[in-house]
Amino acid sequence: LPSEAAPLRIIGEVSTAWIRDVGQSLDIFWEQGHFVPRIGTVSALNFSGMWPLTVDAYSSYLEDLLGAPADGRNSWRANRDPNLICTVADPLGMDCPLAFLSRGFQESTGYNAGFCLGRNSRYLQISTPSLNEVLNGEEITRMQEFCSVRGRGASSSEALIALLLNQHRSGERFWSLCHQTHVVVGQAPY
Repeated sequence: LPSEAAPLRIIGEVSTAWIRDVGQSLDIFWEQGHFVPRIGTVSALNFSGMWPLTVDAYSSYLEDLLGAPADGRNSWRANRDPNLICTVADPLGMDCPLAFLSRGFQESTGYNAGFCLGRNSRYLQISTPSLNEVLNGEEITRMQEFCSVRGRGASSSEALIALLLNQHRSGERFWSLCHQTHVVVGQAPY
């Protein structure tokens, strides 16, 4: 007959193995100390193919903001301009997931679309929580409030400018001047 301790030992071993396996699988939800699960994949799928329409609808706005690209609007439409550092997020999706990111964004941050799409962009925030709160706390709150009002009928003419200390995928820190505006593409708010 097995001792009374045997079932407890088996339960302990199974529990330990399960916790280890779950912990390893949860690593995909963390980046630079931030919990950023990919829960908005549908937002990225819904926006797929909409970038050229976005450029067409907001080209004069983009040109006023950034100046025209050297080879015209087509480089923006084809997402070829490395100087266009841009993302599109879904304010109606859970956790405001990224639905699009430009080539320039990928090159300047070290994060590719395969990682970013469907996630909130907070993975760019610096990995030291106390420093992030001191340096970026107020700006992050303003940005979250700006995104959350979109579902309540905010005007597309509203804009927000924020300055954040962010972190490249390599760990190098950089200042990011963020310009946020509400847009409507294919009758969906972004």
